[in-house]
Amino acid sequence: MTTVVKINVNDSVIADLLCSAWEGGSNYWARANNTPYTWTERNGNRGLLSLKDSFLSNGLTITDMEENDSGKKHLLSICKCRRALQIMAEKYPWHFMDAMYYQDDDKYGRGNPDATTGDVFLQCAIFGEIVYG
Repeated sequence: MTTVVKINVNDSVIADLLCSAWEGGSNYWARANNTPYTWTERNGNRGLLSLKDSFLSNGLTITDMEENDSGKKHLLSICKCRRALQIMAEKYPWHFMDAMYYQDDDKYGRGNPDATTGDVFLQCAIFGEIVYG
């Protein structure tokens, strides 16, 4: 028997996952000329991440540096990112849980994705599964 549960995921979760991928998780295979997220200030400090309007509108080109050093290009879009969350939930639920549920004292209930979680997310968005690592 299986139960399907539907949850709403804010785009800030996607921004957090992409930041985790960019700042260490996917550096060994993915390159881009820009980041799809930006920091917003909260109480005078660097605070929350949000997705850039340019990313939401146009996506971002990712260069795959691992695939035989071919430099193959992939378009990362917000649609692919949203689909990646579903793929993670179905194929890699432990990574999905890391992304969705807090593991520390974060009172806002946001996830605590690490570099590995970000890398899994980006690979799910680009390839539909974990290809590297």
